[in-house]
Amino acid sequence: MSTNQLDHQIWTQLRPALAGGPETSALQLRPTAPASGRSLSTVPRHWLMSAAALLLLAVPVVLLLVRSFNSGSDGPVIPAPMNGLSQSSAATCSVEPRAIMTVSGTPEHEAILFANTNDWYPNIPSSRGPVLYEADLPTGPEASPEDLAGIQQTLETLAACLYERDYASVEALFSDDSIRRTGSNRGEGVQGTPIATTSATESKATPINPRGYLTHVVTPIILSSNVLPDGRIGVLLEQDLTGYGVKQYFILVDSDRGWLVDEAIYVTSRAKPSMVMFKITAIDLKFDPARIEIPADTDVTIVVSNEGMARKTLVVPELNINVELPPGEEVPVLINAPKGVYEFYSDVPGQRVAGMHGTIIVLP
Repeated sequence: MSTNQLDHQIWTQLRPALAGGPETSALQLRPTAPASGRSLSTVPRHWLMSAAALLLLAVPVVLLLVRSFNSGSDGPVIPAPMNGLSQSSAATCSVEPRAIMTVSGTPEHEAILFANTNDWYPNIPSSRGPVLYEADLPTGPEASPEDLAGIQQTLETLAACLYERDYASVEALFSDDSIRRTGSNRGEGVQGTPIATTSATESKATPINPRGYLTHVVTPIILSSNVLPDGRIGVLLEQDLTGYGVKQYFILVDSDRGWLVDEAIYVTSRAKPSMVMFKITAIDLKFDPARIEIPADTDVTIVVSNEGMARKTLVVPELNINVELPPGEEVPVLINAPKGVYEFYSDVPGQRVAGMHGTIIVLP
């Protein structure tokens, strides 16, 4: 019997007694012969009404206790993501991988997520890898609750498949574009064969065990979302689905197979450095220092001062840099370069061969 039915039945039974009319009550108070010889019908009417009222007041308290007991307070408390979307900790890896995957051709959407720094992974001791600064994530208006609900379902399924190590199903949750970007043409047929999960004896305390396997499904919690100009939707997760302990950003695309992952990258909340500055002194026939190391894909300012008596230049052909260095002046040079090794020199006749050259090493 449901709680509402119980409420209704109790109220129906008590209502005639409270009204003082025993003729329709299922709890008619019939006279009996108590041991004292006093009939129940002689009990004052106000005593009966007081007893019934107390019983009626006790019913809601009993019902609240029953509901509290049945709710199970020992279950996990999972925070809700943005827009009040409910979380489900019971998602399963229920994906139907396509038997044939022919995805050659040109991607409809080009990749826009590229790591610009490295950061430590909290759950992987002494390990770090490529990440994107949170400040550099794409921007756009928030996604609708309906779209976020579909994305939430896809990410929950992806998390379950990662835990089960069912990589064929994981692949089926990625878009064709994401595979086209790798230059793959997978027409040989791909079957989804679930791989055994981690042992039941392994600890569930940490997301990753010493062998690098997930010990539990990571619940995707959406912190923010944005609709990109090309119609795709990006979502930032509080924790990556692979258990590394960092944030993760997904770009998803709507398709005939539902919302699919198009791009993904790990994200660091560490503040992006506003500017890195180096100084090079140009004296007669040499640069000091003649070798500097700078970070890749980062705005770097190199201040070059000409402390000699002759005119000089600073030339980096591969970076399209060619600036004049008048005697006695400082000239700032802005560089933002990909990983690599670049030579710089003065192209004033005779100075380069005389020793006015150096090397810029751009590190990832």
